[in-house]
Amino acid sequence: MFKNKKIIVAALNWGLGHATRCVPIIEALQRVGVQPILASDGQAGELLRDNFTHLEYRELPSYDISYPYKSMFLNMAVQLPKIYKIMGLERRMLADIVQQEQINAIISDNRFGLYHHNVFSVFMTHQLNPIIPNFFLEKMAYGYYHRLIARFSRCWVVDTQHSDLAGRLSCLPKRFKGEYIGALSRFDTQVFSQPIVYDAVFLLSGVEPQRTIFEKLCLAQAALFPNKRFILIRGLPIETQNLTLLSTNVEIRSFCPAEDLPIILSQSALLVARAGYSTIMDLHQMALKNVVLVPTPAQTEQEFLAKELLKKKICYTCAQLDFSLEKAWSQVSDFVGFQPIEDKNLLSKAISNLLTEL
Repeated sequence: MFKNKKIIVAALNWGLGHATRCVPIIEALQRVGVQPILASDGQAGELLRDNFTHLEYRELPSYDISYPYKSMFLNMAVQLPKIYKIMGLERRMLADIVQQEQINAIISDNRFGLYHHNVFSVFMTHQLNPIIPNFFLEKMAYGYYHRLIARFSRCWVVDTQHSDLAGRLSCLPKRFKGEYIGALSRFDTQVFSQPIVYDAVFLLSGVEPQRTIFEKLCLAQAALFPNKRFILIRGLPIETQNLTLLSTNVEIRSFCPAEDLPIILSQSALLVARAGYSTIMDLHQMALKNVVLVPTPAQTEQEFLAKELLKKKICYTCAQLDFSLEKAWSQVSDFVGFQPIEDKNLLSKAISNLLTEL
């Protein structure tokens, strides 16, 4: 019925989380016969192409977001001119693709320029209410942010109806054309008990320079325990630089395919990872225990999510400056771990609603 329908699925290249959570959406579209066209840039684009080698891919302009300052607000403020420029480029590129490909719909994961007045456009996010450490600036930002989203035909909120995962970040404003699509994970399995091979796995992600800073910190911590065995997954589909090892007890992989990661996690006594939202959704899906989350400095969203998980006694979290493997091993047993989130097929319902609009 939908065999000839073409839907663009576009992911923001801001770490790998936006791309990984697009994977179940692309798979769901394919199951109903839709022809997805992938769009992104950089490492996020590489991940999508590696997972769906048979699908058409379009390269989009890069936002090239970085975190040079300790203030998230300052980081975004100084990069606004560049962001506006890329949004304009996205719109022009999208207009060309729509004309060339006869596009039926667009699903944009946090790419604000990918809407079209003549094509049903979906904006996908989990963060409708970003955290800004100033009440008046926050209210101003909300108004502008919501107006940007309102340019799209509909908003898909990546959470459950009770905001189980993102808390106040994902609360739908009144009179907003939106629907919840549940927790999205590229994994379809829980982690099962296997013989322990690694004392800890470091699962890295996120934008530079903090990804590299945290990588060096993890390696320095591993070097303090030469008799233990570690594995570090760099979160780089495209290996961009050589790594000088500080110790010989660390196995290093540039990237780990989705089919291999649950096995590695089941063989590890401890997981150390960022507090990114997509990572948290994956951890819930895999029902993982013994987790330490270290939010990216200056990312207020990750800091908020980490505090919520700590408060709920789900997992141990700490600031990057305070990260210590010795302390992590002593703390994790006090936390209950992650459990799968019941979403009652919200994604299937959202896709069905989308297809009725075509």
